[in-house]
Amino acid sequence: MEASGGKARPATYDLLASEYYEAKRHPTCAALRQASSLAFQDFLRATRPSGRWCELGAGRSLLLEQARKLSIRFEGPVVLLDSSRAMLMHTPRDLITAAEPLLGDARRLPLRSSVFAGIAVSLGDPFNGVELWTELARVAVKGGRVCFTVPDYEWAVTYRELEGSPIDAARFVSNSGAIVDLESVIMSELAQREVATRAGFVVERVERVAVSRLGAPPPPKFRVARNVLAAYWLRKA
Repeated sequence: MEASGGKARPATYDLLASEYYEAKRHPTCAALRQASSLAFQDFLRATRPSGRWCELGAGRSLLLEQARKLSIRFEGPVVLLDSSRAMLMHTPRDLITAAEPLLGDARRLPLRSSVFAGIAVSLGDPFNGVELWTELARVAVKGGRVCFTVPDYEWAVTYRELEGSPIDAARFVSNSGAIVDLESVIMSELAQREVATRAGFVVERVERVAVSRLGAPPPPKFRVARNVLAAYWLRKA
């Protein structure tokens, strides 16, 4: 994929890349990934993908994982973009062969304009904001579809107040016991709709994944939650 320029910001998730997908160490991450997978399944069933697709903040690609479960094939390799090489390396080799891995910043995409018919963003809170949505609108074709998932706003506000962590950061405790706060911008539905609409998208649906859909008892952080995740379905106007 030809780049349009721009330098990536520091890959802060490199700090946790070796352990991020360990469910016992980071059960909240595992539960959010499960919730996002449910949202992606719903979106893919309804969308019937065609044209070129990409996944931003891909890490261990959830888009390719769920597409395989649903026996969905894409037209050409899916671009998997992440600012962290170590996170991208979690995508299984048999899936990465059908993809085009790319290092870059979601807020300054090294991608050409008007390319993608579909864009998937699982747990996009680390780079959520005007810059991201401006870039999404730039690289999407007219009528292009986007599925953007983010942790539930009400849960995030409530839990971060209880935890005493910054409102705009996700707090992790690493295997070494170190506390790591990473950027995490979670907006109210009204604010998220406004940012997306101003960038040139139509919000077609907002799906909420309830804690009860996860099946197993929720991790401790979700005991104050009714919903785990919000999934925005959008179309470029």
